[in-house]
Amino acid sequence: MYITAFIPARGGSVSMPDKNLAEINAMPLTCWAMNSACRNQLISKIVVSSDSEEILSLAENWKALSSDKRIVVSKRPKELSDGITYNIAEIATKELDRLDIDTFDKGAVLLLQPTSPFVKQSQIDKAIYSFSNPKIRSTQTITPVLHNDHWINQRRWVNINGVDKYCLFTFWEDRLKGWNKQKKPPAYKFGNLVITRRGDLRNKTFFAYPSAGILIDRWSSLDIDTEDDVTLGRMYHKEGLVA
Repeated sequence: MYITAFIPARGGSVSMPDKNLAEINAMPLTCWAMNSACRNQLISKIVVSSDSEEILSLAENWKALSSDKRIVVSKRPKELSDGITYNIAEIATKELDRLDIDTFDKGAVLLLQPTSPFVKQSQIDKAIYSFSNPKIRSTQTITPVLHNDHWINQRRWVNINGVDKYCLFTFWEDRLKGWNKQKKPPAYKFGNLVITRRGDLRNKTFFAYPSAGILIDRWSSLDIDTEDDVTLGRMYHKEGLVA
């Protein structure tokens, strides 16, 4: 199967300026994603899409140093770069169509986000091999949600009378039934990658149904969104919790 790794590395970020250039172990997050893709021999094409000249230059340098001919560095059109108009599945579809990559929808697209730097090769392999089952339309890595983050424990901080704000359980009836850890049903969150069939991507989501799950460790699932997350990532790497 023709596998395209799509690496979205937009320059702008609301939560953290130049997020995709943040470094862990002296390597920018964009390069972590490129390294994961380049190390895997099941991947046919690697597309790095960005509107940032700095990230584009970084990607071109990586391409030159690695001599990996699978890499395509794409300057993302302005209309795809505001982070609001199109979701990531729409951006991937438009970019791959524009680059004339697998336009006959025969393969699959693997989303590798720079903000999920700790992707293991075994996780990529399992995701790709899962498509030997024709019923599977997408596969995603998942990791168990910690007890405090369980959806039953979620709260809203709301204004009641125009002056005071109170904390209310979002799912009060479920909370009454699942008030301790043992009574809560298992819950999972997104891990670090998702792969979907190219044709299904045209439905504007990477999470085409039915979607298979691959359970991964919590360290691998770190999502970089703030400076605190970068600090955690550096700590994980220093302690040898991730490769």
